[in-house]
Amino acid sequence: MGGLGALSRADFLAVYPAGVYMADFKDLRESLHRRRAELTAELDRLNRTLLAINDAEKLLGDTSQSGGSQSHNTQHESPQRRVAFTPGEVSSIAREVLLERGRPLKRGALVRAIEEKGFHLSGKDKAKNLGTILWRHNHDFVHIEKFGYWPRDLKFGTAYDPELPPDGIFSPRLR
Repeated sequence: MGGLGALSRADFLAVYPAGVYMADFKDLRESLHRRRAELTAELDRLNRTLLAINDAEKLLGDTSQSGGSQSHNTQHESPQRRVAFTPGEVSSIAREVLLERGRPLKRGALVRAIEEKGFHLSGKDKAKNLGTILWRHNHDFVHIEKFGYWPRDLKFGTAYDPELPPDGIFSPRLR
């Protein structure tokens, strides 16, 4: 059903009863986009704070004996001290990198950009692992054909607009 995504007509009518006006949808959508932007900004602040704490730990030396823990790793640490990132952390880091670059990146370029920031991605095929993580976080990212991955909530030129209904359940609408 065009524009409704995975909702059936019955599900749609159960959630949005008759009498709901299109203006209500527009207000709800705008409210949700604002809230998502607020949460994304908060997540970005938390990630920057964690990175600052990690930098402070490195400057002060090994804190593992004093009960400190390390939640992030960098390329500059010895392999014994590397800690694997959770998929959610990788997703946040990828979003941060994409926003810094200001354009979509393909998997290999995104892996290189993430590792240039000092984050070590694990696995034999890092690009494949990253692609799987971003695919599983399809509510956060879209893959724009010929461009690469991009945050789902942000417009990218004329190639992707989150305000337009998708062509399929998971694909962005391409113009």
